[in-house]
Parts: sequence; structure tokens; C-alpha cells
Amino acid sequence: MKSYSKSDIDYKLDLDTSLSNSEIIKQVNDLFRYWNNKTNSSDSDVVVEAEEMLEYCAAALEFYKTPKHKRKYKKTVTKKKKSTYQRKSQPLHDTSYDYDYKPSSSSSSTSSDDEGGCIFWLIFLFILYILTSL
Repeated sequence: MKSYSKSDIDYKLDLDTSLSNSEIIKQVNDLFRYWNNKTNSSDSDVVVEAEEMLEYCAAALEFYKTPKHKRKYKKTVTKKKKSTYQRKSQPLHDTSYDYDYKPSSSSSSTSSDDEGGCIFWLIFLFILYILTSL
């Protein structure tokens, strides 16, 4: 995009400089819509003029846009509170983000329930096999 001076923009777009920046921006947006509709014309001269005017509108929006607001306060950093959550069972995987886990002394690493579950399924599958073969 070419760089245009304020006087060039005001003259080419016929902007009223006595208005506030927000009113000028509204006026430029209306001009932008008008010239954008002209780009669909079948006449090549009109399209070239419309594209030039769109460049002026873009330059005007850059020139008259409001500045970004800056913070007027300081960001304060607070200390992170320690979690009060206590895990009741061992994590399912070795990589855990719960570093405060302490296994209780009453639980053991292997339980008899795990072995019984396997035998149950073997018996169930055997009975199912017998019933389907009849």
C-alpha cells in the first residue's frame, strides 16, 4: 500500500476535517462500501478508479484509527495455592502430575480379586462353548 499524506487523503475522499475521528471513520467506511460495490462493474475504467479509491480509504482508516489502549495498572503475581485433593488409589500410569500421592500401608500391589476375575471369564467362556456346541 502506498503512503499518502493526510491532506492527500482528505482531498481525494472529500472528508470534512472538522468532524471527530470516529465520525470520519464512519464516513470512510461508507465510502469504502460505495467503492467496493463499484469493483463489480464491467467497465475497466470504473474498476481502476474504484481500486484507487479503496487504497485511499484503507490509508484513511490507518491514519484516523484510534490508538490502542495501554494498561494503567501493574499486574500482581499471587502465590499458587497447594491442592487439598488427596488421591485414594494409585495412578493408572507411571507419569502422574499428582506428586503428593502416598500409598496407604493397608493396600497391597496385587489383590486376589484380580486373579479371580480372570478365572471367572475362563469358566464363563467354557460354559458358553459347551452350550453352543450342543
